[in-house]
Amino acid sequence: MTSSCSRHQKSYRFICYQCNQLMCALCITKHNKNHNDHANQLDHIKEIKQSLDNLRSIDVPRQNDNNDDKHEQPTLKKQKLDSIVDNDNKNKKKNKDRKSIWNTLKSDTSRYESLTLTENEITQHFKQLYDYIAMEEYKLKKSIIATKDIIEHQLNNYINELKHLNSIIDLNNNFNNIKQNSNYNSKEVVKNEMKIENTTEQYSLESILKSISSCSTLQSFIDDNNQTLFSNQMIDDHPSVQEQLEQYDNDSLSLLLDTIYKYNDRFQPTATDRITDNTISRLYTQRPDFKQLDSIIQQSITLLTDNTTSYIFSTPSFSGAATLINLSNNNTVEQFSIDFDFSGTYSSIVAVGEYIYVFGGYNDPKKWMKFSIKSKSVEHIGDIVGIDVSCDLSACYDGKDHIYLVGDKQEIDRFNINTMKFEIYHKFTTIKYGKFSQVLSLMIFKGSLYIVGLENNMVFQIDLTRKTLKPHIIGCKPFTACHDDNGNLYTNEYSKKQITKYNVESKQVDTIDIPEIGDELNLMYHRESPFSSFIYSFGGCDCGNFKYSIESNKCEPFFEEDTFCRHISGSVSIKF
Repeated sequence: MTSSCSRHQKSYRFICYQCNQLMCALCITKHNKNHNDHANQLDHIKEIKQSLDNLRSIDVPRQNDNNDDKHEQPTLKKQKLDSIVDNDNKNKKKNKDRKSIWNTLKSDTSRYESLTLTENEITQHFKQLYDYIAMEEYKLKKSIIATKDIIEHQLNNYINELKHLNSIIDLNNNFNNIKQNSNYNSKEVVKNEMKIENTTEQYSLESILKSISSCSTLQSFIDDNNQTLFSNQMIDDHPSVQEQLEQYDNDSLSLLLDTIYKYNDRFQPTATDRITDNTISRLYTQRPDFKQLDSIIQQSITLLTDNTTSYIFSTPSFSGAATLINLSNNNTVEQFSIDFDFSGTYSSIVAVGEYIYVFGGYNDPKKWMKFSIKSKSVEHIGDIVGIDVSCDLSACYDGKDHIYLVGDKQEIDRFNINTMKFEIYHKFTTIKYGKFSQVLSLMIFKGSLYIVGLENNMVFQIDLTRKTLKPHIIGCKPFTACHDDNGNLYTNEYSKKQITKYNVESKQVDTIDIPEIGDELNLMYHRESPFSSFIYSFGGCDCGNFKYSIESNKCEPFFEEDTFCRHISGSVSIKF
């Protein structure tokens, strides 16, 4: 592709994003006449370059920027800023594409890691089955293998003994042959001793057993192996006949007698030499019922297609609106107009199934709302009756039929999601450790209700069965808080750039430094997958929105295009 216009012989300097066409300065006039609706899609290379430089300067600030700004005229500075804004607006499509690609990369990475984890879990599950089957196989074969080892040891002893017996016979036969020939020549005897190649295969137990099975008599077995097992040279440390005779002054009878003596001395029979138990294990097998086995496996593990979508339902402060952020679809945003004031609901929004429940607020403390994620509409707005309403309510779901509510009235209330009725669960006449302050977060964990209060260094544990109260020192004074429904409380102190994690079981306290966190933010916990969880902080257009990865210990901006203030209203994550 050339870098200049073939029609006007001028360099390309413009691009139309709508047509994806390069143009020179003269092409622009005709293009605007033919496509007057493309005017906002045209861009000059210098403006593109300036916009890209601006993006780079955000990530890598120039060292001399501060000094240059001091000496720059206000009018010139304003012109420069206006130019930057104008360029950024013209390149908004590129910036959105860049961000969209990044969001897709993050989403696909999360999915890939989740699939890898599921794959490993399947492997570990079936490994338990493999290990169980292998152990059952070992149990059945254990006694058989032990008996085979004993027999193998005994066979080797018998073969070795037979070798020596055969050696005695061969020695005697050699002497007889010498006498019959009436001329003794020791060199001839040595000559007749054949050199046999020693191979592993010839002396393996498998070969020996095969030979024993195929031979009907001992002699045929010896003859079949006379060049291998029963060759004199195959006996350990067996000297030649000549060498043996020389040791006995060529007295063959003395040699023969001493050989028999050594044999008897080496192979003394004992009661344990031979196996007296000839019991043979008989195996009975039946073809496994694979249908039953398949049923057992299916009951133990099932791979379900997760068609759920993760959302964040966030509410702006001082506004009858709600924001639905689709975390499963590149954080796409939907805005809803709702006739409900969410100010002061920072800890009174709860997700149950497809529904989101909102209780109270600063301006309408006696109101509650039920919103359906499925229909994306309000299903009910009603009055809170039957309990002493508090301005600052905090709510949590018990996983069954009730949402528990606590305010500053020194009582625990609850809402039945089936009957949609409110009731007083327990009222404290006196609290030894002081009154409940403004409640920031509630968590139900293993039969207890945990209460985190504003700037209170104690977490109250209430046994929901015995209705007893016990305080726990957490070492900080929370300004905002959230929890993971699994025993961990996350709190943030005002003006401190950190989050404190407190485990209600171990009582362990961990501090996490997060420089990006603001002063007036509402915290919300979201579990993305079994290995990935986040703490979201919502400050809206005033303080910014962030999400902090617990596993990777990284914080990044979130929902940067937010136009609402959110620091005194609530948010909740929901899957449907």
